[in-house]
Amino acid sequence: MDSKFIHLVRLTTVVLFFFILWIPIIQMIHPILPEMKSTEKRKLAEKPRIRFNLKALENYPKQFNMHINDHYGFRNFLIRVNCMIHVNLLHTSPRRDVVLGREGWFYYDNRADGISLMDFCGQAPFRESELRMIVEKITNINRFCEERGILFKTVVAPNKHTIYPEFLPLDIKNRQGPSTRLDQLKNALIRKKLGSVLIDLRPTLVFNKGMKPYPLYYLTDTHWNQMGAFIAYMEIMKNLLLRFPQIKVLDINQYSVIQRENRGLGDLSALISMSGLVKDTEIILNPQVPYLAKKIGPGIELEGIYKIRRYHTKKCDFPKLLMFQDSFGEALIPFLSESFSDSLYVLDIPPRINLPTIEKERPHVVILVVTERYLESLLKLLPPSFEKTRVKS
Repeated sequence: MDSKFIHLVRLTTVVLFFFILWIPIIQMIHPILPEMKSTEKRKLAEKPRIRFNLKALENYPKQFNMHINDHYGFRNFLIRVNCMIHVNLLHTSPRRDVVLGREGWFYYDNRADGISLMDFCGQAPFRESELRMIVEKITNINRFCEERGILFKTVVAPNKHTIYPEFLPLDIKNRQGPSTRLDQLKNALIRKKLGSVLIDLRPTLVFNKGMKPYPLYYLTDTHWNQMGAFIAYMEIMKNLLLRFPQIKVLDINQYSVIQRENRGLGDLSALISMSGLVKDTEIILNPQVPYLAKKIGPGIELEGIYKIRRYHTKKCDFPKLLMFQDSFGEALIPFLSESFSDSLYVLDIPPRINLPTIEKERPHVVILVVTERYLESLLKLLPPSFEKTRVKS
């Protein structure tokens, strides 16, 4: 082979090598092509400013390195390509906190964000001291509400793998434990004659998943869809009707059910940069008659709370609702608002009970909606200062 040709090939290889090395840096300084939008649910590191003091100068290299890592040229594109290779070719998850199930189902397992699959496998039971403390806090809240003529309910929104374990990888599904934290809590409340305070949605969701021709949870998201939320709403209302028979309960026949593909826009597909690249099912409940409840100003301020909303229905004698919730409560809001004259929703993750708000609002019903993986947060449900209502065992 001609030595000049070999030399040209080698030179071309070297040039291409250095071009590949430098093009992300050039892209970062002077963008050549539009950058793909990040799907990470966090704020990317900003470029640090140089401050002429000792501590700032010591931290500058670390902060600048974080900025480079978050804004490296074509970073989001390269991450997506890597995720596509993992999911489509290797059939593995590029992240430990996202579990790839069967038939397109994704599951969440981040031990820094609640207890999920360890609880499912029976490997994370509550200690007896923890269980006693949670039951005591629920007892105190229930007594606080009863003294004011308020009905208190705790609604636990099941993890997706609790309702759809059949799509988990077999090595996880086969390790399902005989009892979970929710089972422990339910049994402990029953022993204390407080079983009616807890609304366990698992039986009705498991029953209805076999009755519906579509899923009740998103495949690529941690949450239930509108149909799953409506079934949960019906179970909640069944419990409230015993105390408030005048409540209007919505009927599924008042809706037209629309099923369509949403191309995997859930939080789990976003975590592995696969938004728009996987299939999911969107279930939309379209009311045939316009909703009566209207969103109004919250009329209250709370520090450190993610979001507060209030809905009001004119000229009705329905009771008032105050709901402390995490993200699973969001899909319940359109339905619950139609069944109450005034409804205030306090969103926080994990949710916390605010006693002064109960005192100020004086609702007829207080509901706590907590996701199953956040059950441990019930240990911090009440502030330490709430000692005067401690129930003696």
